[in-house]
Amino acid sequence: MQAKATLLNEVLHQFEPQGITALALLSESHISVHTWPEVGYAALDVFTCGHHTDPEEACRYLIEAFQAGRHAMTKIRRNPPPMPLTLSLNEQATVVMDELACSVPA
Repeated sequence: MQAKATLLNEVLHQFEPQGITALALLSESHISVHTWPEVGYAALDVFTCGHHTDPEEACRYLIEAFQAGRHAMTKIRRNPPPMPLTLSLNEQATVVMDELACSVPA
């Protein structure tokens, strides 16, 4: 997977007469796609956690897959909590999240 994430499951809903909503559930979060073919528009959200993931590459792949004539890509760095989250008495973890929203009008 281009996001360098772990795919857990996929859900797709086809609307009538056209359009889809799709969700890729990732171990590191999710990728969602919503399309409006009647106006040549798709909205994509690539939300990942972890330093090993590559949401920008996933967005570039989707832009090419949709053959977008125009696109806008915005990266939003989510701020983790001020203190590390406590998993147990002896374990601690910090969360790093990147969200990349790609709008790909045709």
